[in-house]
Amino acid sequence: MIKREIIGGGPYAVSETQQFTDKKGRLVRVTRDSPLKPIPIGKAYSFFDYNGPISDIEKEIPKIRELSLTPNELELSLMEMPEFIGRNSGWLDIPNEAIDAIDQGIKYVMEASYPNADNKKTAGELATIMDRVYQSQLYKKGEKIRCHVLYKEKGNYVSVE
Repeated sequence: MIKREIIGGGPYAVSETQQFTDKKGRLVRVTRDSPLKPIPIGKAYSFFDYNGPISDIEKEIPKIRELSLTPNELELSLMEMPEFIGRNSGWLDIPNEAIDAIDQGIKYVMEASYPNADNKKTAGELATIMDRVYQSQLYKKGEKIRCHVLYKEKGNYVSVE
């Protein structure tokens, strides 16, 4: 029996083989509810640093999602930089900013996926979450955060300012 990774949750949960890039270059999912009309999936990435362990961030995410009024459909995946590079190296679609982030010593990546949204809207939601991360108890008052939120637009990665 082949074990497949499940991507997403709720009505948007699919196996990895049901998510692909269409002819227009958009990430889409084919779900049971929409087999003839794939659902577009917005994608965005946040590269940021934090001096503590990843478990500290994971504990804060539910509270941060609630405070930032994050849509339930927005899927977040938190990982350390080497895991992100390992996951994406086969696609050879790693933004140059990710490589720069490694050189700068940035340790963490948060990947956001948002069904029925475009990449720019997804990046906006992720930027709001990262603003709340910075305001959370993870960072001391006055402590600086280095954070880059990126999304793909017309084949190039764009930074959210």
